[in-house]
Amino acid sequence: MLRPVLCALALWLPAAVLAAPAPPPLPVPPIVDRHTQPERALLGFAPPPPAVTCAEGAPRRLSGNRFSPAPSWMPAGEAAPRQETFLFRIDPSGRPLGIRAATPRRDDQTEPLEATLAAWRFEASNAGFTGCAYTVEGRVHLPTLAPADLLRQAVAERTWRGRDEWRLRQLIGSAGCGPNTAPAPRITHHPDYAAVQKLPGRPQWSLESFDVSTQGRPHHVVHIADSGAPDLRRRSERAVRASRWESKEAVGCLMTYYAPPAPLPAPPMPQRTGYERPGDSCEEDVDLSFRTPIPYPKAAEGRRIEGWALMRFDVAPWGEVGSIEVLASEPTSAFGLMASNYLRMAKASNPSTGRKGCIVPVRFKLPELMTDAGDAED
Repeated sequence: MLRPVLCALALWLPAAVLAAPAPPPLPVPPIVDRHTQPERALLGFAPPPPAVTCAEGAPRRLSGNRFSPAPSWMPAGEAAPRQETFLFRIDPSGRPLGIRAATPRRDDQTEPLEATLAAWRFEASNAGFTGCAYTVEGRVHLPTLAPADLLRQAVAERTWRGRDEWRLRQLIGSAGCGPNTAPAPRITHHPDYAAVQKLPGRPQWSLESFDVSTQGRPHHVVHIADSGAPDLRRRSERAVRASRWESKEAVGCLMTYYAPPAPLPAPPMPQRTGYERPGDSCEEDVDLSFRTPIPYPKAAEGRRIEGWALMRFDVAPWGEVGSIEVLASEPTSAFGLMASNYLRMAKASNPSTGRKGCIVPVRFKLPELMTDAGDAED
């Protein structure tokens, strides 16, 4: 009797319900205009200033690298400006410290810009300078419209890799010595990197151009650009002339020689007693455990800049770490940010009743280099 009942019920349903709805039409793919699609571009920064603005005046900048260009994307034909202000102080020796972005916004370029600024040197003074500020100005360029010095720096510092890198090389005159046409090296000479004066926190490079004869000898050796390292430049030109390639003619070959920076030690760390508060209850040391070693800020590691962060936090009775606060970090805010992120993964093994206002130092120390050898890339 069940089947007739179901059929009877179906007879009373409206026709609109019984009819299956028509499937929606397939979406039509949008028409893409290739002229509005993002293109591979270069983010370049203005040259460093002769001086910066501080509360006590405008100290002169004596030395330091230019900001490195970065890969970017942009709609064709547009140039998006970029500005980021950094705040810092300058100690009596002329070293910038306490470097941090004026706004909390951080992106992929904030840390490299901080690290570059940390290796600058200003004029010495009796008491140093406070309340210093500098606004980094950048602009995105299409490679074909980029300034020549930006293209040369991007090639030397390997801003792009692979096919995009060869595109930049072509724009600075290396079209005749591409990945499929360059002669293979037979005897490669390098500068005496051990004799090159290392600069704290400042890597050095020198970019050379040359042709190769049918006998595999370099000729028309021309210096293209460098990071402000005249000693490395002279040694690089001699290294190119002494090298040999296979017997295959080529025009517009490039070679970049790199000298690593000397370590830039961290400034002294203050005593934790200056940050203690009434009501804190963390008299004993806290035993923290981590699943992985603490990572090093990448831009600072590349420039061999050491640093530290002084951190404050609470510990729950079950071992969870919370209320994490960066009390101070030097020489850039990247060390405090890295320490803060790392403490979030910590677990206290002896909290008993919990702790409040624990203060611990986090030091970032680089291992000693086993060699003074530099590097070369063609």
